[in-house]
Amino acid sequence: PPPSPNPPPQSSGGLFSTFSRPPPVADRAQALDRWLRKLARLVYASALHEKSREVLLLLIIFLKPLESRVEFPPIDPGCLPAALETYACRVLVLPVLDLLISQFVAALAASLPNNPQLVDYVKRQERGALKEIADEHMGKLAGFADQLSAMVVEGCKADMEALAGRAEFEGRGWNGEEEVQRAVQRVVEMEVYVPLRSLLSRVIVNAYRRDDALVHDRMARLLPRDQAWFNIPEGFRSPSGWSAAAGILKAGIGASTLPSDKLRAIVACAREIMRTYKEEHEGEEGDTIPLGADDFLPVFIYAVLRSDLGRAASLLALLSGFCSGNRRIGETGYYLATFEAAVEHIKMMGETDEEREVREAAEAKEDEEAEQARRADRDGQQEQQQDGDPGKQLEALLAGSGFLS
Repeated sequence: PPPSPNPPPQSSGGLFSTFSRPPPVADRAQALDRWLRKLARLVYASALHEKSREVLLLLIIFLKPLESRVEFPPIDPGCLPAALETYACRVLVLPVLDLLISQFVAALAASLPNNPQLVDYVKRQERGALKEIADEHMGKLAGFADQLSAMVVEGCKADMEALAGRAEFEGRGWNGEEEVQRAVQRVVEMEVYVPLRSLLSRVIVNAYRRDDALVHDRMARLLPRDQAWFNIPEGFRSPSGWSAAAGILKAGIGASTLPSDKLRAIVACAREIMRTYKEEHEGEEGDTIPLGADDFLPVFIYAVLRSDLGRAASLLALLSGFCSGNRRIGETGYYLATFEAAVEHIKMMGETDEEREVREAAEAKEDEEAEQARRADRDGQQEQQQDGDPGKQLEALLAGSGFLS
């Protein structure tokens, strides 16, 4: 084609340089992530050529490391949970729901503190304010996810029950509404939580950094202790050291991304404690002394300690913020409360009087510095307001001259 009469100005800065500054790397990465996710979801939403379908399935496998091991539903006709999740994926790619999710994610991401703001919060030692921000945004995220899940479950329950009744799933077990809710919940978290995970993690980790360090220090000190030190009665101690339960907790939480999967790992750990106890303490006639709540908590604390969880306080803040509504009432809520109690016990265990005095003094100093910073901000804002108000300027001038005395 002939050259344009008004060619654009050329930059001398190299092959990829332009006069306009390119978008930040994080924004470009997020845009690419959204595009790849939408492309991969075509396998659930469109009638594709067999070769295209195969390519998209390979793309999904490729994206798994990028999603930190979020498991997209495999196309396995013999797996009922995967079939239910596949159906939920198809529902959530409908244009109206896709737009709703995209708008919510964009709005929540824009309201979270950026990196300079986070640095400012940390410098001012305002971790309490960061905790409030983290709790507020996790509450908004959990509320939206719960409402979206309830809407999909209520609207598609009949279709999913019909799907579960198909011949290929016969004899594979069916828990009714609970299984539908679990499938929908996982897919909703993939669409809502995963795009915000890195932004939320930065806020939560910075807010709970001191708590994480304290729990990590306590875990390192308590690790050599035996079961007797944790007040586990002799008749309830495990010859295996509750290693299976600790392994489930470490693998289930460390290798999963979705909050619901992490919560299920906590429940699975508790169930494994019960199973291990029954297996190792069953009498000759099959009788076993029940493991009551007072006996269970020390065992659970021991398993949490042996699981070597990183950033336990941040993890607890994430799960507590995301576990709301009906999930707080049932088995998941009960064992999450037990996990919270275990973390709090570990914080206090093994602390000497001297260490407690040092910790309390450091906390008091931090609170005082934060109050001084807030007072300086208020004084600065008042001075700016006075500088911009002629009436205030005249009042200040008269007060300084002694005319009003």
